[in-house]
Amino acid sequence: MSTAAELVPPAARSCTATSVAGPSFSVTTQLQRPSVPVVVMQSGSLPPRSPTCTWSPAVAVPVTVVVPVERTVPAAGAVIAIVAAWAAGAVRPEAEATAARRISRSAAVLLRDRRSWGTGATDGLPGTAMSTSDFTMRPLDGGARALSRAPHRCYRMSTNRRRWFTRTGEPGECERALPREYTRPRHNGGQTMREDEARGRDRRQVRAEAARFDDPRELARILPPGLRIGLAQSAFQTEGSLEVGGRGRSVWDDFALRRGTIAEEATPEIATDFFLRWREDLALMVDLGVDELRLSVSWPRVQPDGRGSVDRGGLGFYDQLLDALAEAGIRVALTLHHRDTPSALSGGWLNRDTAFRFGDLAFELGSRLGDRVADWITLDSPATVMLEGYALTRHAPAAGRLFSALPALHHQLLGHGVALEALRAAEVGGRIGIVDALAPVEAASDDEHDRAWAALADVLRNRLVADPVLTGAYPEGPEELPPFLGPLAQADPVDLARIAAPLDFYAVAPLPPQRIAAGRDPLAPIGVGAPPALPFHTVAWPELDRTGDGSPMAPWAAVSVLRSLVERYGEALPPLVVTALGASYPDEPDREGTIVDTDRIRWLGAHLAALAEAVHEGLPIDSVQLWTLVDAFEWQHGYTRPHGLVALDARSHDRVPKASYDWLRRVLDSRS
Repeated sequence: MSTAAELVPPAARSCTATSVAGPSFSVTTQLQRPSVPVVVMQSGSLPPRSPTCTWSPAVAVPVTVVVPVERTVPAAGAVIAIVAAWAAGAVRPEAEATAARRISRSAAVLLRDRRSWGTGATDGLPGTAMSTSDFTMRPLDGGARALSRAPHRCYRMSTNRRRWFTRTGEPGECERALPREYTRPRHNGGQTMREDEARGRDRRQVRAEAARFDDPRELARILPPGLRIGLAQSAFQTEGSLEVGGRGRSVWDDFALRRGTIAEEATPEIATDFFLRWREDLALMVDLGVDELRLSVSWPRVQPDGRGSVDRGGLGFYDQLLDALAEAGIRVALTLHHRDTPSALSGGWLNRDTAFRFGDLAFELGSRLGDRVADWITLDSPATVMLEGYALTRHAPAAGRLFSALPALHHQLLGHGVALEALRAAEVGGRIGIVDALAPVEAASDDEHDRAWAALADVLRNRLVADPVLTGAYPEGPEELPPFLGPLAQADPVDLARIAAPLDFYAVAPLPPQRIAAGRDPLAPIGVGAPPALPFHTVAWPELDRTGDGSPMAPWAAVSVLRSLVERYGEALPPLVVTALGASYPDEPDREGTIVDTDRIRWLGAHLAALAEAVHEGLPIDSVQLWTLVDAFEWQHGYTRPHGLVALDARSHDRVPKASYDWLRRVLDSRS
């Protein structure tokens, strides 16, 4: 059955309607405002164009909106559409925006006006018992208002590809009244952070909060219905079989052969043996119930020389793998380049030509695999590749050029822009984005030197990629320091235009928070032959618990960097994906051989809960991808920092699910 979405103001000047299908309910409210646009959101999706009406001045207008119910509203009452109304001056009249907030077990009317407010009531909602009191407006900080059911939430309209997001901390705008454990944001070292987040809450509070999620149902209860939960992995860290077929060498193959570069002299020659045992891992994913898998293509496996013809056997592996994932119903996010640059490309990313060879790879993969990939990721963490591999020597290719390595960043981003053009020329069906590794950064003290170097560290970690990709310009360093980033200011405007081509999503790999102090790391080696070091270093967070690799446990960190993106880039920011979310803990089997990794369970539970709450508060997060399924080769750490839900037998390479695997399976089962 087809019903029109009706807007019935008695003194309407203009009105458009959008067709909806299926059974429906209506919402009625009274508005008294000279000119008020009304937007309707279908439950769980965005209509092609929102119906909008404008009324003549000074009239109390009853508005009835007929909205489809469909299957998203069960008898118990679950997610129901929202009707939003706000002052005409708050946004452009032509803005196509909708309220993306979903409220469980209720229908809601969210009214925002700086001068006059109304109340709403529901009529004929199936499976719900509502009263006018459910929609009473109450004031928050600064005079803003929100539903009494969610008194700490406050929304502001923005036209970001027809999505809503929440902004906080802007003078004169709507500021969210924060939950009890938070305080107002402050600025330190260039990054927006909350006072208690920066200094750390009482450890007992953090531990007690994390322990709640030992029960999978507790976490499943708060996960937003539309949030996808998946896994992430990379080719070099999992595939092994480095000499199989026509695969060429990568810079990481060469780096791992150098003595002293990898912990315990480990080798990636086998890794998790994914190239030969991927069917076992696929069965584990299906049993786990994940929504999606992010994986990467090995560039030297597909193009052994980094250019020219494609190796049919290498491409055939990914062709077969994507077919199997599609058959299993697992959504695919494919990373074109995850750090394993072909050794045959002289100079790697220091050579501008590499950007165009990468574009060739993107076109080949888009043409041959484009019908089975939902999300295309051009590059993984280009700032990390430049900092760790070209400025320093901790990663391949260990160039050690410090700030002279900045061309390696620019050429990666140019490659991103060229690859984006190539994928669109190949007419791929999926979305296109990039992965950026971000971390909250603050100064170790109020000393002016610490603050200046922390501001530079914040730019290096959090803005080197996002600024050019989202705004078309590179950031500048703090005025108190030499112009370390000066070479980026000379970038060709044509390059910047290619780099800043619009994206469909922006993926964030959240890193632990960093405290920055001026000066070289006192623990870094010195003297002839010592590796280069940056003129600042990180210091510990003694008030926070640590993971197995010494990183601070801070569930707020991922949300902090996401909020900072929204605040800094606003409408330029596309929908967000959180990727590579995971932690390393030592895994010790008990007497029965079972690995009970309670610490990992609580880490994952606390972080997923923080992200779920951020989605409920309005952050446009599409999915969360956990790192990772099977304990993998963790770059310079080899196999000493296990992150997986499944352990890997060192001799047989058999898969041994940990307690965290069963826990996540029950979370996903309970969610559905």
